[in-house]
Amino acid sequence: MYELHQQLHSHIEHNVRNFLRRYNIEQMQFLVQCMKDTSEASWVQGDSYEEKPDSAQDGHTVPAVLAHSSLESVTISEILAMLQQLDARKLKKAKELIQIAFMD
Repeated sequence: MYELHQQLHSHIEHNVRNFLRRYNIEQMQFLVQCMKDTSEASWVQGDSYEEKPDSAQDGHTVPAVLAHSSLESVTISEILAMLQQLDARKLKKAKELIQIAFMD
């Protein structure tokens, strides 16, 4: 029974990996940021997405959420690239470490 259960996990991880391969790093970053923003948003109270001046020379502004997300994009990109290189066993370990270190 244990081995069947492990095979099921391997099968699922393989299929998830194949599914995620259809997206490039920028698309994955966008999805991660959308999920993060959605989980932090209040749908009862209006969130204020105040605009901050962008460092661009044209004087246009960008929403604060976008400015913040661009600061994190390099780190997210690096992490996603590392995760894509892991085999199923190491990916599972990485998930467990992340949960222990940051989610508890």
